[in-house]
Amino acid sequence: MFLCSTGRADSVLLARRRNCREVCLGPTARLQPPPLLLLRPCQRTSAAQADCGVRTQPRQRRWCGPRASAEQVAANGGAPSATSAVPAPSTPTDVAELSRRSALPAAVLDAEAIERVLPHRYPFLLVDKVLECAAEQRIVAVKNVTYNEQFFEGHFPSAKIMPGVLQLEALAQCCGLMLLSGPDSEPGRLFLFASVENLRWRRPVRPGDVLVMECQVMALRKRFGIAKCRGRGYVDGELAVEADMTFACNK
Repeated sequence: MFLCSTGRADSVLLARRRNCREVCLGPTARLQPPPLLLLRPCQRTSAAQADCGVRTQPRQRRWCGPRASAEQVAANGGAPSATSAVPAPSTPTDVAELSRRSALPAAVLDAEAIERVLPHRYPFLLVDKVLECAAEQRIVAVKNVTYNEQFFEGHFPSAKIMPGVLQLEALAQCCGLMLLSGPDSEPGRLFLFASVENLRWRRPVRPGDVLVMECQVMALRKRFGIAKCRGRGYVDGELAVEADMTFACNK
């Protein structure tokens, strides 16, 4: 009797709870499963982790620095930081065009032609090539000052500078080429130094410089074998040496 009354009481209590659920949630409450039951097993785990604040998506690798591509940088949310940014390489320099802009005009007299006119030889031949030459009027020549010049061994070991007297000698050799290139030039004829005036050195000439020299005839007296010339030497567009020179012919 006691057991029956107890079982009946439990049934009544369960019925009351069921009626209360139907009243609060509606008549279809028993037909709707819990939200998690509507998901697949793998989705249930992800949803539960999301509710707990756990990462549900795989971690994406962030790229920066030189290994980051444009797409990877965009995926990171913007450009790399200033500390890891690498500047984009500039456009490659056109070496051929650069050499044309910096190259000197073609020589009208090369080293072999110069040796046929002047008696000077290495290491005292200080003219490498002639760019322009109007006999007994004007000449433009070049001396490439290299690190291997013998005079740099002692002038000066700690600060290599082309001696000023050799700069003057280079101008004199240019004048000799200009005066000896005329149609009346005879074999063995030479123009020797007679005097120098208004000699000035404006800047030092160092290894690697290109000394471009220009000389002009100011006065020429063939009867007496006297020639007065003015010479200037330039480095990178700057005046390096200038002088007024007088020469006397040996014949």
